[in-house]
Amino acid sequence: MADSYFEVVDIKEYLSLDNAHTFFVRSGITIKNASIYTGDLLIVDRSLDPKNGNIVIAYHKVDELSLRKVVHRKGYVFLVSANPEQPAMILEDPVEQIWGVVIYSVHSQISI
Repeated sequence: MADSYFEVVDIKEYLSLDNAHTFFVRSGITIKNASIYTGDLLIVDRSLDPKNGNIVIAYHKVDELSLRKVVHRKGYVFLVSANPEQPAMILEDPVEQIWGVVIYSVHSQISI
């Protein structure tokens, strides 16, 4: 039988996360094409500028946050929902509308 080896790591240090700009949230929805599933722990960085294709935490309505994809199209930048019934939002002010860019999704192996 092989000996097991475990190393305890500080996740923020291991992933080189900036403590001042990084936070964790739990996803309430699934975005399969981004490999994000309901219950995943999302690691979000507030210091990054959102780029085309990034998944971001955005203000959807007053005091409401949502998970959206940044899409550049025809000279405009849109925030697109995974739910096709929700209309895309034009990104007018990234500082006001983007709360942070999702940089990691940690899938849960157990139900929490």
